[in-house]
Amino acid sequence: MKAKKIIIGVFEVVLAMQMTGCKNNIDTSKPVVIDVSVSENDIESKAELTWTELGELKTCEKMRTAVDTVFGNDIVGGVKYGPFYIDKAGNQCTNNTLKVVLGNRYVAEMFATGGNVDIEKVDSSNLGAIESTTDSDEDASTAMTESFNSSLASVYNDLSDSDQSPALFNAYFNLLPDSTPNYFNGGDTLSRAEAMSLVTRATTPVQSLNVSDDFTSAVTGTDYDQYINYAAQQNENSYINTNDKSLTADNFKGAMSRAEFIYLIMNEVYGTDEVQNYDTSKTTLKDCTNAGNLSEELKIADSDRCNGYTLKYSLENVDKGVTEELYKSIAMAADKGIITKETRWNEGITKSEAIEIVVNAFMQYYDEQGYLVNSAEKGSTQALEAAAEALWNKQDQNDMNCTKEEFIADYIKAVSDGMTPEEFEKQIQGKYSIKFAEEQAAKEKQAYLDQIWDENKDKLTCDKDKFIAEYNEFTKDLKPEEISEEKFIEYMVKKYGKPEETKPAPAKENNSNSNSNNGGSSSNSNGGGSSSNNNYTPPANDNNNNNNNNDAPSYTPPSNDNNNNGGGSSNSNSNGGGFEDNGNSGGGSSGGGTSLLPPDFEWGDDPWIDVVD
Repeated sequence: MKAKKIIIGVFEVVLAMQMTGCKNNIDTSKPVVIDVSVSENDIESKAELTWTELGELKTCEKMRTAVDTVFGNDIVGGVKYGPFYIDKAGNQCTNNTLKVVLGNRYVAEMFATGGNVDIEKVDSSNLGAIESTTDSDEDASTAMTESFNSSLASVYNDLSDSDQSPALFNAYFNLLPDSTPNYFNGGDTLSRAEAMSLVTRATTPVQSLNVSDDFTSAVTGTDYDQYINYAAQQNENSYINTNDKSLTADNFKGAMSRAEFIYLIMNEVYGTDEVQNYDTSKTTLKDCTNAGNLSEELKIADSDRCNGYTLKYSLENVDKGVTEELYKSIAMAADKGIITKETRWNEGITKSEAIEIVVNAFMQYYDEQGYLVNSAEKGSTQALEAAAEALWNKQDQNDMNCTKEEFIADYIKAVSDGMTPEEFEKQIQGKYSIKFAEEQAAKEKQAYLDQIWDENKDKLTCDKDKFIAEYNEFTKDLKPEEISEEKFIEYMVKKYGKPEETKPAPAKENNSNSNSNNGGSSSNSNGGGSSSNNNYTPPANDNNNNNNNNDAPSYTPPSNDNNNNGGGSSNSNSNGGGFEDNGNSGGGSSGGGTSLLPPDFEWGDDPWIDVVD
């Protein structure tokens, strides 16, 4: 545990002669710091205080397995079942508490007899029918004890005989963190922060805890701030509390006395009214006396910090005993066997003692008042199963996407994990209805098709209905994971894509030298008449144009020449003679026109040679 050093009071009891105007020797306007003796081996710890549902705990695996084996706890479908996992209504519950588990008659009898309960002889309608075996009680008890002790040895290195049971409860139910790994430190004195939190964690399912601002502001600012939310739940049950301003940060981190812890747990288990109405006339304690109404005697009744100063006075005057409020809880606990007659009320409460008192108090209460679970069966889920089956029968079973067994298993797990039956019923349609799922899938598909249509419609010639029809046809034989939007759009563009707009070719600048006649005009003419300059770009990579004379040789004119198509070979101006020449009608070159014949051409040669550039 964290350090609980003996605190020297900052504000001592002030004598009347020093405090003129006070009606007694105590100035209750000043904070009180309460000194409680602590164990010598108290050590500091900053262990993290975690809070996890009982059925989800994975710590101390060997010990947990040993306990589950003995009591019949088991995991089915990832959910914990068994006598430790039944709530007070008889339903399976993973978020259970030590308080409720001890209220299971089977569990109580197993602990009380050392595991000697003959479950075969149990009549679930008659809890008194639980019987212990008669032939092998000692052997069974020894086997259970040895199993537990062996498993605890894998967790702790420092257990005394008196620590075994408290350590088992602490480890299985995650009541308080260990100050150092593998050390239980059962003799460490608990601070008020730890002691109050212990009671909350033993009695409260894991949940969000409400804390008043007044409580938080009164105790915050110590190494025990992580305990505030848990401790706050026991403020009303605690003798030193924030209601009369006795509980301050100093007292929150200070050691709690045994008298205070007994008062706290008796109020939690039996209720304050029953405790304060307890008849102590026949009680005999070895080391504790009833000091009566100390607040009246000290003349501080109804004053702020009344409880703090009353307890401080008792701790400084042990022979005079404790105020009657504390005495009644101590006497009641001793008479019921929850503690011994030697109360050691003024000592600090240790970790091991506190856990033992909690267990004893609940077991005694249930033995007197009756158990919470009216069934000795080992982890029955009949109530949940019946509720799940009734809910199943209300459904259109032809519309369910699961079997009855799967539905019941889901119901049990969900309710066990904290979901209410009403919440489970509300989510049935969305989780199990085939029709609902199909409608949702159709809506999602339509939204998807709307989206991809909007993204691609401008490049398609089809309408939306055709688009959707094509999608359905395209995907009808495909599994969902095989559908490719990219491939579908490629398919649609290929089939319905709009033709791309062709841009006009840029005009070429007319820089070619023309062939002229004697008149000086720039034109190419033949015997049939004159023709103006025409620009023509032959098709790329094709030097053969269709001519009127298919036998004519082909010729590719030099670039930058403007040639008119005549009646002879292509890409040339031809006269009546049929061979290539630029000029007037006649056989030769005239008017300064450039001859296209090869420079070494001699008349008389075959004119139908291929002329190359």
